[in-house]
Amino acid sequence: QVPVHIPPGWRRVEAKVPGKHIYVHRETGTIQRMPADIYHSKDQAWISTDGKRMTEDVLNDGMPDLLALELAYGGGGKAKKAIVKPKVVPAALPPEPEKVVKPEADS
Repeated sequence: QVPVHIPPGWRRVEAKVPGKHIYVHRETGTIQRMPADIYHSKDQAWISTDGKRMTEDVLNDGMPDLLALELAYGGGGKAKKAIVKPKVVPAALPPEPEKVVKPEADS
């Protein structure tokens, strides 16, 4: 027998197909194949698989798309003008090829 870890707040249920299992979050009723971080609509916050509320720092570290939205809109709802400073890297030009002078044929 393989030990099965079921996080607190989740219930492991066998699906219609024998041998397939799904996990149901007790409080929200979310059904997933594996327990994962979910958004709790009543608390209006993300909760981890252990049932703990996630802080904004943890969210931004784990979800780069949310960080990009936060940087773009800042929570005020209006997009900020992005100031992009391109990084200029001096590139070395390739050396010019040497000119080969062909000897003229004696006629």
